[in-house]
Amino acid sequence: MSSCSKRIGVVIPVYNKFNFVERTIQSALNQKESFHRIIVVDDGSTDGSFDLIKKYEGSVEIITQKNGGVSNARNRGLDEIRNSVDYVLFLDADDELTSDYVFNISNCSFDSRLIATYRIRSSGELVYRGNRHFSKETLFESWSKGESPIWTGCTAVKVHGLKARFNESYSHGEDRHFFLNCLQSNDEITIIEEIGAIYHKTPGSLSSEYIKPSQDAFFYCLVENGKYFYRSIYILKRVKTALIGGRFMNALVWITGFFKR
Repeated sequence: MSSCSKRIGVVIPVYNKFNFVERTIQSALNQKESFHRIIVVDDGSTDGSFDLIKKYEGSVEIITQKNGGVSNARNRGLDEIRNSVDYVLFLDADDELTSDYVFNISNCSFDSRLIATYRIRSSGELVYRGNRHFSKETLFESWSKGESPIWTGCTAVKVHGLKARFNESYSHGEDRHFFLNCLQSNDEITIIEEIGAIYHKTPGSLSSEYIKPSQDAFFYCLVENGKYFYRSIYILKRVKTALIGGRFMNALVWITGFFKR
């Protein structure tokens, strides 16, 4: 057990990440201050990922299940870990942590619902630098404009009183939907000005797909919260992306999002 002031756990959902999952698990194990618990959820992998995961049995806890999608795997891990930690991180199986991630989160002097660090791309590029503290409203605005102040693989969630779950009906934006539902209107998000994670963009990842409004949980969140101005900004960004990529039908589908109520 870690001697840090906050007990930090991590849930790693895995589906067919044979070439990357060991790097991810090693980064969770090689922390200067240990995670309180490390739970790996194998979501029905068929590429040999589970055989690699089993090598770490005893160092990590392993859950196996039939393929239900990343949100289902994250929820399964959350259910298992929530009563034994103060904060939980959801780390994708193709990304990695810096060795002082746990130390930085657990020794943060703030007790915010969400505590995040900076992160870099595998090229070394810093993804975002901005305010250390901001609100739920600012998060709506930033994500609508295409900014990314927090990201799943570097954001720890306070579990006490947490009611939010990952929406399993969507294939994109479910992490943003989850984070927004974690927050009450007066909750504050804290960003630690240290690099805590490395984002690796892998071929075929959901984040690289062209999506439709019906697949996007963040778009749904904008609609259900009545954020029509931010929704318009977000739609225009999506339309521009689709047109640049020559996906004219996709652009048209996003335009219809203006009429969604």
